Amino acid sequence: MRRARAGGGVPFVLISTVVVGCAVACSGGDALSADPHVDDLPSLTLVEELRLGDREDPDVGFSRVGAAVPTPDGGVVVLEQEARELRIFDIQGTLVRTMGGWGEGPGEFDRPTSMGLVGDTVWVRDPGNSRFTLFTLSGDLLTTVPILEVELDQPVPGVVVMGVPSRLRSDGRFEGRVNVRNLAGPAEGLSGSAPILLFDESGAVVDTAGEREWSVDPGMTIGGQAVPPLPPPFPESAIRLEVSEETTVRVHRRAATAASESTFSVVGLNPHGDTLFTSRFRYDPAPVPQSTSDTILDTRAQALAPVLQESPDAVRRELESALSLPHFFPSVSDARIGSDGTIWLRREDDGIQASRWILLEEDGAPRGALELPVGSSVHWSDRSHLWVVELDAFDVPWLVRYEMEASEGSR
Repeated sequence: MRRARAGGGVPFVLISTVVVGCAVACSGGDALSADPHVDDLPSLTLVEELRLGDREDPDVGFSRVGAAVPTPDGGVVVLEQEARELRIFDIQGTLVRTMGGWGEGPGEFDRPTSMGLVGDTVWVRDPGNSRFTLFTLSGDLLTTVPILEVELDQPVPGVVVMGVPSRLRSDGRFEGRVNVRNLAGPAEGLSGSAPILLFDESGAVVDTAGEREWSVDPGMTIGGQAVPPLPPPFPESAIRLEVSEETTVRVHRRAATAASESTFSVVGLNPHGDTLFTSRFRYDPAPVPQSTSDTILDTRAQALAPVLQESPDAVRRELESALSLPHFFPSVSDARIGSDGTIWLRREDDGIQASRWILLEEDGAPRGALELPVGSSVHWSDRSHLWVVELDAFDVPWLVRYEMEASEGSR
């Protein structure tokens, strides 16, 4: 068996919140003001417990980590997308087993995109082979489940909405996500809702689990030609997260329009749409540098010029008038739910500063905000541990397990 390099106890500093957005007292009985400023939050500490990877040995080093999920015994399952395989490490960082490989045969992967663990069953979503593949943690192949798209009825002309299985649930059914295709061209107000489908192991729809809202960008016309909708460079629409079957969270993060202090909010809702909690935070808007806007316009102009059969300069001029780029970064660039229902919010992402996250409890009570190296990504989290992929100076990914230690006064 091979062993990846393990790191020592390296401390890392976090910034921890202490207040609930609606004026709640924290530990020690101190009354805390509503709407705290994110830069005034107290700190936590991260301690590195384990570092997996290798620059020289591809069998234990990584090229592209698609997912990482800890096992019940303290190890971790890693989806290595470049090698099209699963790797299982024990609690000490020893590689004990690999599964998968590139191909179309039983237990092989073509384009694995996501992975999870339910009990002792590892599932891998593989759109390249149009299937899920399920293994035991001991490496036995259990079964494969087809990925079948189901078209959903929609009252919006020119919009095709599909339900497609995306993950294995704890009840053994596969939960669907909603894919939307805009065939109508440039148009305003393309939005609606669609049922969340539940699929069985044959790929058949067996039930629904509520509804999910959808919207598509309206698209634009450049040089008299319709251009497909372009993804916004800095998404500002509300982020929807499912904490549990009883709680949905919405993160409202519209970019500020002025340099003065602004706020963002996190709202918890029950299945009936009733508000369970609201947490608000103040922040100082971060301006988008002109160089960043120029790069966005240049990149998109270069991509569209051959399609429109115009020069990049001409397309860029059209884009400048058609695109409304924000002057400030949205307050929250990403969000995720921890395995224990904790809520993780990534702050402004300019690609230059460290990756900053705010941690909330399941009920919206702030617990902490963390700072990780530039280019890092969180793959698994709860209120006390993180599995993070970090890039070294050679852009080689390393998988790192951190323990979070609360500082004095944090909850």
